[in-house]
Amino acid sequence: TTLHWKATGATYFIADPPDIALNEMNWADKREFQFEITSPLKKDFEITGHDPLPATMKISYRKEMRGDKAVWLVQGSYGPGVDPRDGGGQIVFKTNVEDKTVTVGVSAIVKGPLEMTPGGFLSFGAVRSSEGKTMTITLTPVGEFELNVNELEVTGLSLKAADKKFFGVSHRKDGKSVKVDLTIKPGIPRSIVRGTLKVHLNHPGAKMKEVMFNGFVR
Repeated sequence: TTLHWKATGATYFIADPPDIALNEMNWADKREFQFEITSPLKKDFEITGHDPLPATMKISYRKEMRGDKAVWLVQGSYGPGVDPRDGGGQIVFKTNVEDKTVTVGVSAIVKGPLEMTPGGFLSFGAVRSSEGKTMTITLTPVGEFELNVNELEVTGLSLKAADKKFFGVSHRKDGKSVKVDLTIKPGIPRSIVRGTLKVHLNHPGAKMKEVMFNGFVR
């Protein structure tokens, strides 16, 4: 005897569109979106609430009857002040239909308030003790902003107290950019140089940038 089973998944709700792509946006932008929610199984239903939203996302929603069919119209916005690490989020609606939920994804490629090159890690590589070495970090604001450094802070420096004089940081303006120089000075004893540089800035959207660094003095 051969038994065959076939299962058909029930679609409780349809979101149109099912996902929202906001594409590329600046951290200070505000993007608006909208979508509709219907149910092929329940002509009339209620949205009873939603899960917590991402910090910079807002929504409003209302029901509209089209004949005997309920259509929920959702309008929302994302931004400004978006953290570039977020990139959107999910909207999860609660309903009165068997405690089912409706999920709509909102995605965005968020460009931050400034660009930093290199990124969060800086390698000096091998450094000759007699020559020393300087590496530079460049910070460039997006848009028109007069970027300045408020403070340079080095934490976790691996050098002995007597050898810390052989390591220095400074900053300078280069057009709209700020350049931060990290210098291992000539005469430093053989050692591993590592630590974290914290660049405190005047930018409201990027008050501090952190860069880890290391090098090997030979």
